[in-house]
Amino acid sequence: YVIEVMNRYYRTTHSNVHRGAHALAAKATTQYEDARDQVKAFVNAKAREEIVFTKGATEAINLVVSSWGESQLQAGDEIILSVMEHHSNIVPWQMLAKKKGLIIKYAQLKDNQEDQTLDMEHMKTLITSHTKFVSIQHASNVLATCHPVEEIISLAHGVGAKVLLD
Repeated sequence: YVIEVMNRYYRTTHSNVHRGAHALAAKATTQYEDARDQVKAFVNAKAREEIVFTKGATEAINLVVSSWGESQLQAGDEIILSVMEHHSNIVPWQMLAKKKGLIIKYAQLKDNQEDQTLDMEHMKTLITSHTKFVSIQHASNVLATCHPVEEIISLAHGVGAKVLLD
């Protein structure tokens, strides 16, 4: 469905969004804002302005690190990742940690060859009052396991930490 909509957009409506007064630009802007409203409803955001479209997860993670992370995190603040993260969700945080003196902690897998899922007991010990950000994938691209994201988000929010869910 998404490919069909994008194909139709590029064939019939492609124009600069928010940048023109002509009919095509107005139509493109309306479609863009409608899409933001749909995503807003899907993720239960408070306002459409909370929805930012990027080319992909890597660009989105880099944007969060270079904007929110750069402006909000201070030396000694802790970031929680998992050992299963893609490099796109590790390297930007490592670079910011080195620059600002942040601490990165990694949630481990269960110590069981039969169960290669996130060790939630370990995760619970990592999330403390020093935790400012948890950045974790919902589904591992390596092991094809899904993390209990509702529980992770609840733990993080319980200490006032922000969460990025890839």
